[in-house]
Order: sequence, then structure tokens, then C-alpha cells
Amino acid sequence: MSPGRITEQSHSGPAPPNRFSTIRWLGGIATTAAIYFVAGKLALLLAIPPGYATAVWPAAGLALGCILLFGNRAWPGVIIGSFLVNFWTSLDTATFGAIVKSGAVPAFIGGAAALQALAAAFLVRRFVGIRTALATEKEVARFSLVASASCLITPTFAVTTLWLARVVSSADFLTNWVTWYVGDSIGTLIFAPLVLIWTFRTADWRRKLSVTLPMAFTFAVVVALFFQTNRWEQGRIKIEFEQRTQNLSQKLQSDFDGYLDVLRSLQNFFASSPAVSQRSFRSFVARDIADHPGIQSLSWNARVPQAKVSAFIEAARRDGLGSFQLIERDAQQKLIPANQRDEHIVIRRSPRYQTNRTHSREGQRAWLRGLFANLHQWPFSRYS
Repeated sequence: MSPGRITEQSHSGPAPPNRFSTIRWLGGIATTAAIYFVAGKLALLLAIPPGYATAVWPAAGLALGCILLFGNRAWPGVIIGSFLVNFWTSLDTATFGAIVKSGAVPAFIGGAAALQALAAAFLVRRFVGIRTALATEKEVARFSLVASASCLITPTFAVTTLWLARVVSSADFLTNWVTWYVGDSIGTLIFAPLVLIWTFRTADWRRKLSVTLPMAFTFAVVVALFFQTNRWEQGRIKIEFEQRTQNLSQKLQSDFDGYLDVLRSLQNFFASSPAVSQRSFRSFVARDIADHPGIQSLSWNARVPQAKVSAFIEAARRDGLGSFQLIERDAQQKLIPANQRDEHIVIRRSPRYQTNRTHSREGQRAWLRGLFANLHQWPFSRYS
């Protein structure tokens, strides 16, 4: 065995029982899954919506390290770990279809993560060397290139899966892809070398620390920059939100002031007119309705005792409503002649829509009755 290298673990085909037993194989899978799951859950603290892509994804580098350490047969651990991480992110139990989707999406992402780890391990073995300690500049450069190239796999497959599942929109596709790729690349470039150097038997403590400390510092800087950038972005979003809500609030206030002005003008109209006909009411409110799109209708609601119903109907017909009658809706929401009761609240609407009709509504009667009880001192107490 040459200095600076260790014998490669078996990584393809069935392994002899004395080199890779079933227990060791299962142990490698379990260890890989556990490492991936823990690293993934911690990295999700740096995730962007909808919660899959992160600024740094250490699990990608640790998955590569586990494949190089335990051999290719540890790939199920990558799928399991990735599935468990993303399953809770996508879990939706609203419908059966949503449950199936919640399982399918992380399964596809896990498959892509395993494929990426296997491809990266192949490229490292092919172009860098088996289980290298990255002792030379040439090895470091080659490792950086193959790691960056292999990290194209998961973002492409995973974000496409999210897009097909309508989790990521077309507008957010590129942002999620770039974030995912950068996160996987940084995670691979930082954490895979740490696995290699700490499992390299001939490397001394100085060599291990000389690699670990810069990597740890780089990771800390990346995380700090992310949180600072996130803080700036949250501040910018907050300011933008406050500006928009302030503009909306001012517009709503202006609209409401306009509506109140309309009601005040109606109050003055009724107060100054001894008798208001249906025609004059329509003519008066037509311009207000045209100038205020937010007003659906303005109604003239009269309190009519049962004893005066006949006289009220005759007056309405003389006022231009030739077929006027009191109507209401039954339990099936059908219009029927109004039942006899002590008092009716008759709603006479302005013609905002052709379907507006004058009728009596039992549901509105109780509410309006309470309203009229507080309006008895007003000149237009018979109307609302």
C-alpha cells in the first residue's frame, strides 16, 4: 500500500462474506441513514420555501463520505435518510392523493440523492483516487471539479419532481434549483473531505486539524452569512409589507369615508323631503352608485305594520311599481308571498342590478328591528 492511501472498500458486486458481512452491510446502511437524517434536519433550519432547498446541505457531503467509507452497497441508507428528512416537510394528510404525494415526492428526492452520492463516489475513485487524503493541490482541484459536477444531479431531479408535483411554481424553479445546487456543492466540498481525512489511517493529527479547522471556519462563515442575509431580507420584506399595508389602509379609509358621505347625503335627503318616491330615490342614488363601485346597492327599508300592508302596497304601485307585492323566501329559498306577521321590514332597493326586487326578509327583519330601535330619534327613522 502506497503512502497517503488506504485500501479501497469493495464497492461493486457481491462482496465475500469475510469482507462485507450482512451485519456490516446493514450497519453501514443504518449509519448512513442516521447521519444523513441528523445532518438534513439541522440543515433545514437554513431552508427556503417550500422547505426543501437550503443554503448549505452537509448531508450531501456526508453521503459521499459514507459511500466511500462503506462502499456502494450503503446507498439505501442515503435514500432512507433523505426520505425521512423530506417526508415530514411534505406531509399532507388532507386526502388520499395528498398522502400518496407526500410519500412519492421524498422518495424521488431520496433516489436522486443516492444517485448523486454514487456518481460522486465513482468520479472520485476514477479521477481523484481511491480514498485519498487530498494531500496535493492536484487532488484538491480534481475533487472540487468532480464534486461540483456530481451535485448537478439531485437539484435537477428533485426540483423537477417538485415542479411536476406543483410544490414549486415555474417562477420559483430556477431559484430553488440554484439554491439546492449551491447547498449540495458547499456541503460536499466541506464535509466529504472531513470524512476522508478523519478516516484516513496514515494521516496524523496535524494533517487532520489543518484540514478540519479551515473547513469548519468556512462552514461557520457560510452559516453566519446566511443568517445575516436572511435577517436583511426579512427586514426588507417587513418594510415593504408595512408600506403596502399602509397604502392599502389609506385607500380603505378613503373608500369608507366616501361611503359615509353617501349615507350622510341620504340622511339629509330624507330629512329635507316630506315624501320620497321610488323614482326620486332612484334618481338620487344613481350617481352615488356609479361613482362608488364598492357600493352594491342602496336600499330604502320601511317598517310596515300588518294593518297597513294593503295601503303600503297600493302606495308602492301608485309610485310606479305596478306589480309590487310583499314576498319572502321559504326554506327552499324560493320566493313566495310574505306570511302575515305583526310587522314587516320591506326592502326597496335602488336598481344597481336588474335582479334587485322589493321583498320582505324574515332573516333581516330581526336585525333591522334592533337597528330601528336605536334610530327612533333620527328624522329618517323609518328608513335605512
